[in-house]
Amino acid sequence: MSGTLRPFAARARGASRLVAALAAAAALARAAPAVAEPYAIDHASSELVVRVFRGGIGFALAHDHVVRASAWDGTLDVNRDPVALAADFRVPVDSLEVDEPEVRARHGLDGVLSDDDRASIRASMLGPDQLDAARFPEIRFRAAEIDRQGDGFRLAGELTLHGETRRIALPISVRDDAGTLTASGSVRVAQSDYGITPYRALLGLVRNQDEVEIVFTVVAAPAATR
Repeated sequence: MSGTLRPFAARARGASRLVAALAAAAALARAAPAVAEPYAIDHASSELVVRVFRGGIGFALAHDHVVRASAWDGTLDVNRDPVALAADFRVPVDSLEVDEPEVRARHGLDGVLSDDDRASIRASMLGPDQLDAARFPEIRFRAAEIDRQGDGFRLAGELTLHGETRRIALPISVRDDAGTLTASGSVRVAQSDYGITPYRALLGLVRNQDEVEIVFTVVAAPAATR
């Protein structure tokens, strides 16, 4: 009798070890994050702009400005559950356009600047006293940290501007339209944090505020579907 029990007990122990191993493997599979999926950015539907605000005693003589990145590139990898994201956006500084009439209207700014005024403002912005495009030809934002925040998300990463890199956090809202994601939001940064002295004229009577606002809309869909 005992001889028949020993093989049975051994088989039972083996079965128990197999069940435990399968359970552990299943738990690991549940804990492991899914592979992030590359998304293709729809540049025609996306927009990156910076709003610049007037200041100083003579602010009535100046204008608020809006600067649009007319050419930019980036990579975007998204994992939906659990939520994870890796983004890397690059903007050539010489792609920045200033106060285009349709962009001013879209962002609620009154008035239309002449072509000569726009060219003068752009030349000053790209010059050595401001963005210094010759020395610092690229603006870059890299992010790999996203958390839920209320009804939206908080995206954290590093912004490199004018040769300086600072960590920033962006509140964003995301809309899902049949798999196409639209992420939008805005964040304010101080020019002086990046070694830029805000524009000033007439002994400071006319000047730009130190803080500017980055406003963005990024539309992207899984690369496999495009």
